[in-house]
Amino acid sequence: MASKRHVYRNLLKTINEKKDKISELQEKLDSSCKHSIKGAFYKPYLCLECAKKFVSFCKENNYNLDVCLYRDAIDSIAQDEKIKAEAESKKAYEAELERINKITKYMAYKENQWNNWLNIYKNKQNLSYDEIGKRYERYVGWYFEWVDMPRKKVTYRGILEGKNDLGVDLVVEPSYDKAILVQCKMWNQEKDMRYDILAKLHMARDLYRQQYPHKKEIKLMLIIQNDNLDEKSREICKRLRIEYNPNIKYNDEYPMVKCNLESKIYHLPDDPLYDKIHMHKSTRKYVATIKEAEALGCRRQEASMPNFMK
Repeated sequence: MASKRHVYRNLLKTINEKKDKISELQEKLDSSCKHSIKGAFYKPYLCLECAKKFVSFCKENNYNLDVCLYRDAIDSIAQDEKIKAEAESKKAYEAELERINKITKYMAYKENQWNNWLNIYKNKQNLSYDEIGKRYERYVGWYFEWVDMPRKKVTYRGILEGKNDLGVDLVVEPSYDKAILVQCKMWNQEKDMRYDILAKLHMARDLYRQQYPHKKEIKLMLIIQNDNLDEKSREICKRLRIEYNPNIKYNDEYPMVKCNLESKIYHLPDDPLYDKIHMHKSTRKYVATIKEAEALGCRRQEASMPNFMK
């Protein structure tokens, strides 16, 4: 009897322990999620938010999913993604619209500024000696390229080469085998011509002949705004065979806008390619205003525009 009681007692104890475990498991199964939905802790499909997270987790890790149980969550996720995409699209549209408005305002401002650019350029005060020299060289170059017939190819060596120009501001090429090396001086009436400038121009002829042996005829020319050569300088010019042209006055009313009718681009002074364009060709044209250039179908050189306007 004692042994039977002992077995019965152990069996009852085991049953009670199992009941406790079952109760504990039941409590866990019935426990709420963080959204206070009962039973959703172990059954995420009972809570829509938990179900959405569970569906996303399964998609990320390629786990199988009971579509029937989580249909509402899947539909809700699709709806959320659609709303999010629409919001992002609207935000992107508004940002693009704002950017276009800014560009439009900037272009209107720039257009007005460009239309007045030539006036600003002409009326600029306190010019440096280099800037004065550049303007005079461009004026003389315009004469050879556009006024003096037939038109001649002009290379703005003084502007492009700087201090390495060997004393030659312009290289004028009437033909393939001819060249004129031009020195331009826009000095005041009181300033005297330095003799070393004439000697440097003379030496440049020999160097140029070595560099370009096909040039059979190379002339030297001195163009200055005022007649401020003394007798000795005149004598040196005569001995070195330097053609002397005094009193060539600078006039800022000459047409200085360069138009390329092939590429439909116009260039203003100080634009990156302004001094590199050869205007002797029939497809190039000088005009006086930006409106004239635009009337020819030309637009501003892109290198002079902001990046977002190109």
